[in-house]
Amino acid sequence: MKLFELCIGDLRRLVSAESAEEARRIGQDPTKHPDIHFMPFEVREFVLPGYVITVTPEADVQAREDAPPDDPEATDEREALKAWLTERGIEFKKNWSTERLRELVEQAKAAESESDPDEPNEPEEPAEPGESEEPNAPSDPDALF
Repeated sequence: MKLFELCIGDLRRLVSAESAEEARRIGQDPTKHPDIHFMPFEVREFVLPGYVITVTPEADVQAREDAPPDDPEATDEREALKAWLTERGIEFKKNWSTERLRELVEQAKAAESESDPDEPNEPEEPAEPGESEEPNAPSDPDALF
């Protein structure tokens, strides 16, 4: 890969590409260069006299670019996580990653398991003033003396 300069007057953008044609296509992409994609620009190979410039893509960036953009399994999992959260009224941002949604679901499940143990706790009703907790106890406290 080579390094190319996209020039419009004093404005310069550097892009890496295999050829000048590819560099021009990259410069015309509005998602990559929204400020110059609609202007006529000059494409020049970027050269430093006495040096060789080598452009090497990062492995993980290259892997992401090579991956298919729409993975149906990932989309299905993401939609299932969103549905689960929505059913329980848990708020989330629509642009959160699948990993972040997974973490939120795990946190919610952990919170549910803490608040819902196997045996539900029934609140005890307060005893009325004449009642005793012992079944055979006399109801009149003065009867003991």
